[in-house]
Amino acid sequence: MSLLDLASLVLAPTATKEGKVYSAIPDTGDGDMTFTRGSAATRINSAGLIEKERANLLLQSNTFDTTWVASNGASLTSGQTGYDGSSDAWLLTKSTNNFSNINQSISASGVNTYSVYAKGTSTNFCLRDNVSGTRLEVDLSNGSITLQQAGIIVANVEDVGGGWYKVSATFNEVLSVVQIYPKFNSADVVSVTIQDAMLNQGLVAQPYIETTTTAIYEGITDDVPRVDYSGGGCPSLLLEGQRTNLVTQSEYFGAWTNDTNISLTANAIQSPSGLIDAYKISAGTSTARQAIKLLLTPSGDVVQSVFAKKGEYSVVQITDGRNPNLYANFDLENGVLGNYEDCTPSIEKFSDGWYRCVIVYNSTLDIVNTRISIAESPTQARLVNFAGNGSDGIYIWGAMVEAGSYRTSYLPTYGTSTTRAVDIVDGAVDASLFNDSEGVLFVEFAALADTRDNDFRFLICDGTNNERIQIFLPTSNILNVDCIVSNSATANLTYTLTNPSSSHKVAFKYKNNDFALWVDGVERGTDTSGGTPTGLDRLDFYRTPNNNNYVEANVKQAIYFGTALTDTQLQELTK
Repeated sequence: MSLLDLASLVLAPTATKEGKVYSAIPDTGDGDMTFTRGSAATRINSAGLIEKERANLLLQSNTFDTTWVASNGASLTSGQTGYDGSSDAWLLTKSTNNFSNINQSISASGVNTYSVYAKGTSTNFCLRDNVSGTRLEVDLSNGSITLQQAGIIVANVEDVGGGWYKVSATFNEVLSVVQIYPKFNSADVVSVTIQDAMLNQGLVAQPYIETTTTAIYEGITDDVPRVDYSGGGCPSLLLEGQRTNLVTQSEYFGAWTNDTNISLTANAIQSPSGLIDAYKISAGTSTARQAIKLLLTPSGDVVQSVFAKKGEYSVVQITDGRNPNLYANFDLENGVLGNYEDCTPSIEKFSDGWYRCVIVYNSTLDIVNTRISIAESPTQARLVNFAGNGSDGIYIWGAMVEAGSYRTSYLPTYGTSTTRAVDIVDGAVDASLFNDSEGVLFVEFAALADTRDNDFRFLICDGTNNERIQIFLPTSNILNVDCIVSNSATANLTYTLTNPSSSHKVAFKYKNNDFALWVDGVERGTDTSGGTPTGLDRLDFYRTPNNNNYVEANVKQAIYFGTALTDTQLQELTK
C-alpha cells in the first residue's frame, strides 16, 4: 500500500486554475485551497521560458464594422478569404478622400505594439497613431517598409504566405485612437484585405488573441497560481511577497540614457521569453565607458538584475553609480562570476545561453544610478574606459531593480514602475479531514532565499492562534515545528537547515506525548510530553490568524495524514 493511501489531504501544485489550488486527495473539492494575488506575474514554464501576461487591448479585433469607425468614405466587406484559410477576413476600400480609414478609440500608454494582417497591392498601406500622427507605411506588393516615422521604436513586416503580411509598429506614447489606411494621403480608390488586429504591450507583436466586446488577457493574469519549472524537473507552486520593479522600461533600453557612445539594436535576438525582443548593446569606437544607465531612488537593501547573453563580448558588468566601489562582472561564456566588490552577486542559467545576473547590496545613499556595461574581461575593474568597433557587443533583456534582500521573479514594465502583489494560498477548511489527537503534516519546499524578508509557516489550525500544528521558518535558517494548545506550546522542535533555499522534505508528527520532526529522511528531534490541539479544521499556507507572514517559497507538495505514521513511514516520506 502506498503512503498516499493513508493521506487525508494531498495538494499537487500542477492542479490549479484561476483562484484555486486543487487537492488530489480528496478529489471532491473539500480539500481545495483558494488563491489570490491581485496582479499579473511571470513564471518559468515547462519549456524553460519566462511566461508573462498577454493581452489584446483592442475590442472587436476581427469585427471591423462594430467598435471600429469607418471615416472619410471608407467601406468594409466581410466574408473574405483570410491568411489562415478562413472566410472571416475583410475587404477595406478607401474613397477618393485622401485620408479614408478605419479607426478605434483606445486608452493605452507606454510601449505597445499595434499589428494587423494585410494583403493587397497598395504601395503605402498605413498603420497610424492619431494623437501624434506617427505612422508606418508598407508596400503590400512586396512587404517592404516605405516609411517609418521617428516615433515608432521598431517596425516589422512578416511574410505569412499567400500574399499576406503581418504588419506591426511599436509605439512608446499615449494612444487614444489607432487607424488603418488602405493608402495614406492619396485620392486613389484602393482596396486591401485585412484580418486580426491586435494591440499588446511590449516591443513585438505577440500571437494573436481574438476579442469581442472586451480586451482579453491570457497567461499569468491576476489570481492565476504560478506552476513554476525553475531549475527544470518537477514543477512547484511559486509563492512570493509583494515587490515593485522600479525600472520604468525593463525591456525598452532605448529609453535609458546612453552613458557614452554605445549603440542599441532593438529586437535583435530571441529573449528568455521566447519572443524576438532582446536588445543588442554594442561598444562604440571612442575610448569611454560602454554602458547605459537609469536614475532611480531606492534605499536600504536593493537588488539589481538583468538577463544577458554573450555576443562578440562575453562579460556584462552591473554597477550602482552612487556607491563608488560597487560592481560585479558576469562571465557569460562560462556562466560564472567574475570580480566584484561591495555586493553579493549571483548568476542563474536560463535557456539558449541566457543568464540572469543579480547583485544584492545595501544602498546608504538615496539615489541609485544603475548601469549595465560591457566589460572586456571577468577581471576588469569598475567602469573601465575602452574602445570597441561600433558593432561588437552583448545582448540584454529584462532589467529589474527592487527593494529587498533577495531577487524575485522577473516583473516586466512598459513605461511605469510596476508592482506584483503578494501570492496568498488560504483555507482548505473541512474539519472531517483533520484529526485532533494525532497526525502528520508534511511539506516539500524551498525558501526563496536563505535569508528572507519575512518569516512564514505551514499549519493546520482552528482558525485562531489558540490551536495549531505548524512548520515554521523564520527569517533565519532555523526550522521550527510547534504544537500549540490553548495558545501555549506543548512541543517545540528545531533544526538548522544548511541551505533553506534548496528543496527540503519536512514532516512533523504529533500525538499525545509523542512528537517527532523528520527532515530529508532523518529524524531530527523528538518530544515525549505534551498534549495535542482541538478543533483543527483547516490547512493554511501563509499565516497564523491575524498575522500576515506570507509564504515565500517554491512548494512542491503538501500532504496531511490523519494518523501518526511509523518511523519507517516517516523516513520513506521525507527521504
